[in-house]
Amino acid sequence: MFNSHIHTEYSHDCTIPVEKMCLAAIEKGFSGITITDHCNADTCISDNAYRKILKSGEEARRLNKKYDGVLSVMAGVEMSDVLRKPDYATRLIKALKPDCVIMSVHNIMRKTPTEHLSRMDFGVMDDSEIDSVIKIYFAELLRAAKESDYDICAHLTLPFRYINGKYGKKADVSKYIPEIKKVLSVLIDRNKALEINTSNLSALLRDFMPPENIVALYREMGGKLVTIGTDAHVPENIDSGFSDGIAMLKRLGFTSYVYYKNRRAIAVEL
Repeated sequence: MFNSHIHTEYSHDCTIPVEKMCLAAIEKGFSGITITDHCNADTCISDNAYRKILKSGEEARRLNKKYDGVLSVMAGVEMSDVLRKPDYATRLIKALKPDCVIMSVHNIMRKTPTEHLSRMDFGVMDDSEIDSVIKIYFAELLRAAKESDYDICAHLTLPFRYINGKYGKKADVSKYIPEIKKVLSVLIDRNKALEINTSNLSALLRDFMPPENIVALYREMGGKLVTIGTDAHVPENIDSGFSDGIAMLKRLGFTSYVYYKNRRAIAVEL
């Protein structure tokens, strides 16, 4: 088992040391993990944030040596909203020399230049306003998929974690198939991986991000590269939903998933 999406104390929303996450992964039977601490390029551009990401990479490499033969520990980063500060993102990736770069969108440009999806009050929005947020999100994700430097597209259907999960709305992911297909086409054309994010199987959304029908669509379109990430921020979630992700991929006819080392995809047979 190889988990390609894990956060540690070098993320703004996590306090767990890298080694503690490694020990949890070993306990749960993982053969490898990728440390992908957050770098939101529109907000984390201070010198301190830059140093934290580099330290995350140093720790991952140190522990990869320490646990050689027991657990592979890859150095990665989750780069969010990178097109707001493309030069910063390029500089950081060059300095970090990561095994893997995850691309994601957490903030959208709507009423203000930066609106974080997790802090929006969807409870007071009507259906048309929610529809507008979702369309803005997919437009920004499409641009990031086309223009940024990355290996994996993370939690493709992230807004639904909050809209349907946190606020109990009934927004239909299938309504946005045209927008989603554009993103998937770019991933396939650029040979980028689609992440199966399992973090919400036990909370909020109670579904994969993206859900199974979207993963099936990706496969029908010719998509082959998928990663599995639990997006864990605490040790007890290190394996949350991972086996479900494997089962889903098998149902859809996938024969492998991948992880990244030196930014090259390495297949893991199912």
